[in-house]
Amino acid sequence: MASETDTWDCQGVKKMQEIEKKYLLSEGGEYFITDEQLARIGYRNINDLLAETFRGVSMTTSGYLPLEEGRELAEELGFTIDFELGEARLRHKAGRYFFAVKSNGSLERTELEKEVSKEYFERHFGKIDGKVEKSRLKKPFQGYTLEIDVYMDRPLIVAEIEVPTQEEAEKLPVLGKEITEDQRYKNKNLSREKK
Repeated sequence: MASETDTWDCQGVKKMQEIEKKYLLSEGGEYFITDEQLARIGYRNINDLLAETFRGVSMTTSGYLPLEEGRELAEELGFTIDFELGEARLRHKAGRYFFAVKSNGSLERTELEKEVSKEYFERHFGKIDGKVEKSRLKKPFQGYTLEIDVYMDRPLIVAEIEVPTQEEAEKLPVLGKEITEDQRYKNKNLSREKK
């Protein structure tokens, strides 16, 4: 999600500082979000949320590269990485293709991203060592954007809220079970998990 602090360089690389809370709504048929929490985001029940998620929202496929491969692609695309590399990703969403790298971290991370051609994406997607497929729904929530991800390749629903400061992140109400610090729910780790 773009913010006032995002910057672009002459190579077309977008740099973002991401401060994000992450919540587990459902996993393996078990629900962590309550009816009261669902009502706060505009749903009567989880089935209403799922119905909206599958109506006209974009599908996203993200492939995660080994770090050395990601570093090579970043260099090839003109990225200047001034942080410890935590993940490298190729993503297809809404007919567009992207390459991104992110720093390590949980609540706060740095991300560099660049749109790439379909040909570039396809040429390098075979180098991934894991992927996730999900449908993403965006909803306004307390002045921010709530992103709800329903994974197509596993029984999992998570929500993310990106905010401009750590102080604002700490004031957010919990939706379901907070998993911001739980490394198991990082997409790069989910992508390598046996389903």
